Amino acid sequence: VVNEGTCFIDNVCYNAGDNAELFGRSCLVCDPDRSQTGWSYGSTIGTTQCFIGNVCREQDEMLTFRKSRRETYTSLCQTCDAGTDAFGWSVNPGYSIVTDADPPDECAPGTVVDVASGAGVFNTL
Repeated sequence: VVNEGTCFIDNVCYNAGDNAELFGRSCLVCDPDRSQTGWSYGSTIGTTQCFIGNVCREQDEMLTFRKSRRETYTSLCQTCDAGTDAFGWSVNPGYSIVTDADPPDECAPGTVVDVASGAGVFNTL
């Protein structure tokens, strides 16, 4: 039995309002009204943070891609926009995603035209 106002997560007791910052997930909280046995999404998700790929991301944080131990690339267009999509990367205005490309090569200036006469053609800015 888990005490009222607490959570029991991974064999550890937490008080209501405690977050998972120790595990790098400050956007997850103990909210016994929602679950006493697992982390819940905190109020920052969708306002100042995104939860993408099991990681809490700050508003405007850019997607990074680690190619090797020495090489990490940052996207030019994919960002955490909590108000647009709290659980996925958002594409900044003026860019489109290039399929099967890794950062920083996955961003193309312009938008994909999706009309019968120009489907799949980039409309450069």
